[in-house]
Amino acid sequence: MSKYAIFIAASWNYVQYLNALLNSLEKRKINVDVYVLHWEFEQKYLDAIQCFPYKVIPIEIKEADHDIKGVGEPGKNLFIKQARFHYIAKYGKDYDAICLLDADNFIVSENFMNFFELVKGTNKLIGCEESYKWELDSKYQCKGKTLFPEPVKALKFMCSVPIIFDFNQWEEVFKTYNEMAFHSYEIPKEPGQRIKRIGDIYTWSISVYLNNRQNDCILFPMHTMTQVHGTMGTFWCGVDKHGDNWKARDGKEVYSIHGRIGTKNWAQSQRNWYTNSIKSYGCKYEGNIEKICEKSLKLVQNEWKELNFDSRVKLSDFVPMCAEWEKLWDS
Repeated sequence: MSKYAIFIAASWNYVQYLNALLNSLEKRKINVDVYVLHWEFEQKYLDAIQCFPYKVIPIEIKEADHDIKGVGEPGKNLFIKQARFHYIAKYGKDYDAICLLDADNFIVSENFMNFFELVKGTNKLIGCEESYKWELDSKYQCKGKTLFPEPVKALKFMCSVPIIFDFNQWEEVFKTYNEMAFHSYEIPKEPGQRIKRIGDIYTWSISVYLNNRQNDCILFPMHTMTQVHGTMGTFWCGVDKHGDNWKARDGKEVYSIHGRIGTKNWAQSQRNWYTNSIKSYGCKYEGNIEKICEKSLKLVQNEWKELNFDSRVKLSDFVPMCAEWEKLWDS
């Protein structure tokens, strides 16, 4: 029998997203081992999530496990994002296929399980297309070494979640990533510009390219896997539902939802992205365009509400209700 696992990393301030994700796995019958890589978590919550029908394996993220000496403070969010690759490399080899999700993903299709079956025993990775295609060039350095002496157009530039793959076929990519984590920088070419640490998505795609594995990546459209850059509610590809089946407005199946739903600015940030995007085409956020977007946002908010407050593990048992969550019941 095949063995599959999902890896999720979160600090306690992301528990409202993680909780929706864990409940979504049960709702969508995603029966795999789930590694919760946690930072500053309350033990009562770690105990509570053992109730799911799938196996939950908590692993504490510890600074001592990572080589961050002499590189300056990476910041909590980046530390957690980059630290997770270390634990995936340690435990992922025990499975036929694994998946990396952000804590603020949740699953909306039982067909998500098909991805594990498709990649097991192969050298292919199923991931999510990024709309931006950055150029990788000599400004990217790791421990003083130039990573790309000659520029490369990253046409397979991707999000780092969701990705589904057989770890044993991708171990070298993870080795490169973990060597780069916390030690890679974008060096400015012009005087006066600041040195910037290379973030998680960049580090992942750079490692893929350094190992020449870009053409082993099968990338799904961004709006089917992670609705960023304002695609959540767009009239051409925003999310919609037919019964309990999630579809994009261009007809494609939606497998996961991604975003910090339940925060004060989440819905407005989607509107802002969308408004600015269509403005360049001479369109305004009004009429049917506005109605379609608002419907999409409401569908997502309702699902997040159900997963957190009307599912097996209730968020309100562990953190106090806030005004933004109360608003979810207003309409």
